[in-house]
Amino acid sequence: MTATEPKQETNPLLEGLQLRRMPDPCALVIFGASGDLTRRKLFPALYSLALRRLLPDKFAVVGVARSEESDDEFRERMKQAIKDHARDPFELAGLSPLVTVSGSLVIALALADGAVGLEAAWDAATLDEQWQAEHWGEDEEATKALAGRRADFTAAARFLSLL
Repeated sequence: MTATEPKQETNPLLEGLQLRRMPDPCALVIFGASGDLTRRKLFPALYSLALRRLLPDKFAVVGVARSEESDDEFRERMKQAIKDHARDPFELAGLSPLVTVSGSLVIALALADGAVGLEAAWDAATLDEQWQAEHWGEDEEATKALAGRRADFTAAARFLSLL
């Protein structure tokens, strides 16, 4: 008895769909490469694109800056920037409950980055409810629902902080 290779079948669901084309080779030139924007936003975003295989196979980054730094020093600094600021898929999945409870990706990201504290994030997430309570008075059912949301919000923020 000989082992045969399994027959490769085509997926009928892909028929007629356009598959994503790999981008052409290119280079990205960053002016001010030693700056905060590059460290906190650009390189983490490039990491995210690379992780999703959305960058071309032949891709280069050319950094231009006024401050002197060797190539190796720059690489090490950008590796650290990615560790400090990049979001991996697991962390993004941890944002989901916070976005659902707060109703805002911006609030969830600000809380995750430490730009706002838990209380400020909660105040921003419940701005509508606070306005309604001030103008129309408090409703017992709404107050109970808001207390439940607050508990969920606190738990979601705690979960995110553990990631």
